[in-house]
Amino acid sequence: MKLKKMLVMPESIDAPGIDAGSGPYPLWGMILLRFLKSGMVFAADKSQSNLEYQMHFGANGGPHLYRGLDLLGQEVEADTRVIWREHGAHILRKGGEIYGDASLFYNTLLDAQRRIKAVKGDIYTLGERFPSRFGIGASGFCAESITTSKDECLDAWRSFINSLRIGAPFVITIVLGSTGYSAGEFTFFPAVNLTIEDVVEMFAMLPVECTAEEVRINFREGHGGTAIVVGRRIR
Repeated sequence: MKLKKMLVMPESIDAPGIDAGSGPYPLWGMILLRFLKSGMVFAADKSQSNLEYQMHFGANGGPHLYRGLDLLGQEVEADTRVIWREHGAHILRKGGEIYGDASLFYNTLLDAQRRIKAVKGDIYTLGERFPSRFGIGASGFCAESITTSKDECLDAWRSFINSLRIGAPFVITIVLGSTGYSAGEFTFFPAVNLTIEDVVEMFAMLPVECTAEEVRINFREGHGGTAIVVGRRIR
């Protein structure tokens, strides 16, 4: 099941969107904006540091201010709008070929900064806090990467689904075969060790129609691949 096959076309949804567990970069939020006629995407994350990082890049009318290390490891403070404008063209170049319009890329980022609202939110309570609110949703590597319990993982997905309107489409990406992962020097995140068969079985318990597909994308060590679930809430 693909979004296009579900007749979900660009600028076709007249309702806000939700990016559940957005992390420091609301990448799914930027994608979801493409499907909205107007309005906002809520980038919900439990971590205050992630929300602050989003606001440094302009979410919620933030200061567009990046503080951190540059590629040489030197402390730097800069306006993110200048960074994207000056370096966007370089991002779209590879092997001497240009893969996109740098000005369009920059304008897309500015639009995302205006229309993505970073909110403090726990995926476990989204359904209670925003019942049947959103017209489209996405969640990337979230529910299975915050617990070792399959039941708690299923509860998180159920909460996410309950925040969607009936008929609303969604995309969820899931780490398979993970036993947890380190982030930084002193932080370790748990994970549910899932197979694609587990994912299919668990989503059969939710009020959705969907397909689950396993893809061999290994974005970090210590897991066995990725599942992509695409579907819609049906009740």
